[in-house]
Amino acid sequence: MKFNSIFRICIAAFFGLLISQSFGQKIILDSAFTNHEITSKTSFFEDKSNSLSFADIQKQEFTKNTKRNYIFPFSNSSFWVKFTLENQQKANKDWVLVWDNAMVENLYFYIPQPDGSYKIVKDGAMVYKPKNRFAENTPTIKFSLEKGKPCTFYVKLKSQRAHMEAIKLYSATDYVEYNLGQFKSEGFYNGLFTLRLIYIVLLAFFVIKDKTFQRYSIVIIVRTLAYWGLLGILGGILTKNTTIASHINQQVYYILPIGFVSVIYVLLEVNRFPKFVQITLKLIPFFTVFFCLAILFKYNWYWHKAAVFMIAFTVILIAIMHLVSIFKKYKVQWAYSIPFLLGILSNLYIPTRLLGLADFPGSGAFSMLCFIAEIGVFGLFLGKIIRNYEKNKLKAEAELQFNIEKSEKLKELNTLKTNFFANITHEFRTPLTLIIGPIEKLMRENPTTEIFSLINRNAKRLLDLVNQILDISKLEGGEMKPEIQKNELVSLFKTISGSFNSLAESKKIILNIAQNSEKTFGYIDKDKVEKIIQNLLSNAFKFTKEGGKLEIEVNYFGENEKVSIVIKDTGMGIEPEKLAHIFNRFYQIEDSKNKNIEGTGIGLALVKELVAVLKGSISVESEYGIGTKFTVILPIDNKTWQTEITENDKNKSQNHAPITLQDADFESIEKHLFSENDVQKHESILLIVEDNDDIRQYIKSIFENNYRTIEAKNGKEGLKIAFENIPDIIISDLMMPEMDGFEFCKNIKTDERTSHIPVIMLTAKADVGSRIEGFELGADDYLTKPFNSSEIVSRVKNLVLTRENLKKHYYSESDEIRQNEIKIQSTDEKFLIRAHEIIELNLSNSQFNVDDFANQMNLSSVQLRRKIKALTNLTVVEFIRIYRLNKAAILLKNKAGNISEIAYMVGFDSLTYFGRMFQEVYSMSPTEYRNLN
Repeated sequence: MKFNSIFRICIAAFFGLLISQSFGQKIILDSAFTNHEITSKTSFFEDKSNSLSFADIQKQEFTKNTKRNYIFPFSNSSFWVKFTLENQQKANKDWVLVWDNAMVENLYFYIPQPDGSYKIVKDGAMVYKPKNRFAENTPTIKFSLEKGKPCTFYVKLKSQRAHMEAIKLYSATDYVEYNLGQFKSEGFYNGLFTLRLIYIVLLAFFVIKDKTFQRYSIVIIVRTLAYWGLLGILGGILTKNTTIASHINQQVYYILPIGFVSVIYVLLEVNRFPKFVQITLKLIPFFTVFFCLAILFKYNWYWHKAAVFMIAFTVILIAIMHLVSIFKKYKVQWAYSIPFLLGILSNLYIPTRLLGLADFPGSGAFSMLCFIAEIGVFGLFLGKIIRNYEKNKLKAEAELQFNIEKSEKLKELNTLKTNFFANITHEFRTPLTLIIGPIEKLMRENPTTEIFSLINRNAKRLLDLVNQILDISKLEGGEMKPEIQKNELVSLFKTISGSFNSLAESKKIILNIAQNSEKTFGYIDKDKVEKIIQNLLSNAFKFTKEGGKLEIEVNYFGENEKVSIVIKDTGMGIEPEKLAHIFNRFYQIEDSKNKNIEGTGIGLALVKELVAVLKGSISVESEYGIGTKFTVILPIDNKTWQTEITENDKNKSQNHAPITLQDADFESIEKHLFSENDVQKHESILLIVEDNDDIRQYIKSIFENNYRTIEAKNGKEGLKIAFENIPDIIISDLMMPEMDGFEFCKNIKTDERTSHIPVIMLTAKADVGSRIEGFELGADDYLTKPFNSSEIVSRVKNLVLTRENLKKHYYSESDEIRQNEIKIQSTDEKFLIRAHEIIELNLSNSQFNVDDFANQMNLSSVQLRRKIKALTNLTVVEFIRIYRLNKAAILLKNKAGNISEIAYMVGFDSLTYFGRMFQEVYSMSPTEYRNLN
């Protein structure tokens, strides 16, 4: 009997266990039901085939859940949850089931009906909802239970993502309270996130414009978006399309690693970590983006798992990097790192549980604690961050002000240095002028005396060194600008290389030049190109022994876009360790076998900087004991130089403004002949304005046979002499005491007494800026010290000849002055217009003479005579007579009266004299002229 009892008990226990495993624990909903978490009282089944019907599922054995939460892994399976409810409360028939996860994709609730069938309700993130339920974003179903009748519920979960689930059950009354609590809770945390986001962003944009703080604000933005994505809120705000909204919520969570990595570079000294760590940090954003795109194009569980794994991996890596920084004593931005670490640790809770890496009691509470602590700690550090920012800002402003002042001082020093070089080279050029000029004269007179050639050669070598120093100074000061002109290049390079033929013959070196074109035009700075080639050739000759060979290869590329200049020699070559230094200033190659090689170390440094100014490149190849090859490549096309192309410097004496005489000016005829003798012998006067006595005497010796020379020691004295004597031409130095050449030239050209006088500026400052400034002030020509006596004579002769041609064309023996036929300077134009106006006012005054004319023009009679003669090549009498005759011709043409009346109207008292003068000018009598018209 005992055996049978024991057997029946065992059978009952077995079936009881079987029933327990199959149906799960029954959940009694009586008055004592207060634990709304029913997850631990449910059972589950995994349908790996994802193909079983509901009828098949009802026959399967379910496994009882022993934990408070479900953790469904990343999988393509379907998961079923089963639980049995028995309502023992008569007052509560209505109940609400909450699946506490807003991100679950698809849920199918199988709700038992009174007839034994099941009603299926579909919900989840991928299920369309007629409206966005932000307050009830989690899947929720409402149902009724009769008292005392057990009902078994099934829930099917179909999702590619892993999930942490909690199943909650509430009566209809309790659910209202729960929902309100949830709303308050989510509202509180959302408020915290939102306020923090707004506060941090405003600070980053308007207050703390610091790189570290701005990067930290990026992390706050990313984490806030991720939080809203987890709650299923963000996607619903942006779109009503359920699928797109779900993707948005997922992606903003998955991009967390990009935000984490972006800030780590300003928090830690990443460059001090091993290379593989640095590479890993760079790869994390790449893989994050890759996984996000993969999810969009191929929605599958393994891409979700990879994206979540990347979040966990990034957080753990960053935490380890902070630990290493503490151990290695690397610099850490702790004011940011501590709240940042607390924040990312709070983000570690979800991915580690979903991946099955960690699941311990209290992990959720720990995550929330980290989040709260992050906000509190950051609030504590914020004051320090703002103070440090303001401190650094003040420091940066002070450093900026210091750098500005330093820059100004450097600029001032640079200007002083440039001026010093300009002044010192000017002082060098003055004695060189007095050496080279007379020596060249002696060489012409004594062609067989070699000592004169020796002196001349070394004086010019000294001049070249002075020029190089000045060029280096200009390059340092940024004053060296390209002067681009169109040139025929083949002949130019032939000319430059040809100047070394005599040197090649004397040193018994073969010099060859080869070009791949017979005629090519290009845009270059001729002067700078000459300096480049001359320095390279001089350098090549210096290091090439007798019997050696030197070759120049010039090749033109494209449609005249570039030119390549290659200079090869068979010299001693350069050792590899010295090759890198040859373009350094003042660097000289020392060679034990060539101790007698001279040089300053300026030439190649100047070449490199000139090439840079011309937007080109230079390279060198050398083999010690065999030879050296320099290659210079320069752009020569119009496109490269279109903003720098300048016209050829024109003789400024030809750039005059046109005469614009009014018609009334043509209506003037001369009175009768003045009583005083206006026709005088015109004596040519040359004014020399130069502070150096020797230079002044040298110039005087050149011109004393052809000009009456007068001298001045500075611009102030020269101006006074010019006003008194009205010279025919002026040669002036640029750099002088009391009044320099610029101011002197300006005064000469703006005063109507002297504005017509050609001015040659004689100076050491021959750069473009100085020339332009001089020409703008009216200088007619520039001559650089030291100058050749033949050159200065030619320049003076050309200016005088130009002025004479101007005079010939100014007045022609015609019936009227031709408007716009001649161009003169504006000051001279005003002078002539005023002269004609005065004649017009005195047209019928028979007593009007030279002195009256000069007084009304505010000039002396001598100044008036020389000014009129210089401008028109006419005496004052001829000037007034032609004007009056032109007036008479116009009156005769218009038949404004008889001949006698017209003669008296224009100031001729003698009708006979009027007729004779008119006949000389117009080759016909006044009567014939009137009848002809």
